[in-house]
This record gives sequence, C-alpha cells and structure tokens, in this order.
Amino acid sequence: MEAPVAHSGGPFNSPLEAGLRALFILAATKRALDSQRIIYFDYMLVHSAEVGGENSLHPRTPSQKGELLVRRRLVQDGLALMRSRELVERRFAASGIVYAATAAGRYVTEQFGSAYADALRDRAEWVIETFSARSDTQIADLLRARIGSWEDELIMEPQSIGDRDG
Repeated sequence: MEAPVAHSGGPFNSPLEAGLRALFILAATKRALDSQRIIYFDYMLVHSAEVGGENSLHPRTPSQKGELLVRRRLVQDGLALMRSRELVERRFAASGIVYAATAAGRYVTEQFGSAYADALRDRAEWVIETFSARSDTQIADLLRARIGSWEDELIMEPQSIGDRDG
C-alpha cells in the first residue's frame, strides 16, 4: 500500500474540514444525500484504500473503526457550517432530511487548486461513482468486512490491574 496523500496545514478533524469534505462529496453528485450516506462516503473518501480505491487521504489509525462513531457529530457540525455559508442546502424529502450542494458550493469546490483538493475531488467522484447505487446496508456490510465492526469499539471488557499484561 502506498503512502497517504500529504495533507499540509489546516484544521484537522474540525467541522470546517468535515464540512468541506461533505461539500466536495455533494458537489460530485447530482442527488441530495442524507447525513448517514454522507458519513459513509466521508469515511470512504478519507480511507479510500481500505475500500478498494487509490491511496487514502489520511493515514490508518489504531482507532480507525471508531471513526464511524465519532464522525456523525463532526459531519453534522460541518454540514451546519456549510449551510450557514449557503454552500449546502437542507431539503425535506419523503425519506427524511437530505443535503445538496448549492451553485455557490459547487463553484467554491472548483476554486481549490492544491494537490490535496485535487485528490479530494478525485476521491469524491470515485466514491459517488462506485458506491451511489449501493444501499446503506450494503455499504455498512462492506465497511464491516473491510475494517471490522465499529460497534465493538463501544464495548470495553472490564480488566483488573493484573490482567493488563496479557
């Protein structure tokens, strides 16, 4: 596996970063997406090598499975930030709340010219093209098969002090 794409500077793991990634995802599709789909696509965009794509944008971490659990709040805060700047709009559909890039949001994503932004744009287009036709259940099953169950990150086995050594 090749090294991740270099990410220089900027607020890492902030609502701004998550919001911009969500904006790139939404700009890559003509459809409005619900927050669960955006969360899955965001994870797959960042860790593309884990799901059969090119180099991941971010390196593997020991707690990678748990990322799907903490990503929800971060992506929701990022979407709210993008909405506050009128780059993303929220719509009410029969299936629930969905999000779409506005014309201004699409324009903004086209203005980024760094290597990281180019890789982000490429991964967003790849994720949309590769996974849009799959259901949320199919995507969740794929992620479980590739990275394991993230739900087990919530379950901690109680250990006594003497059990820590192995």
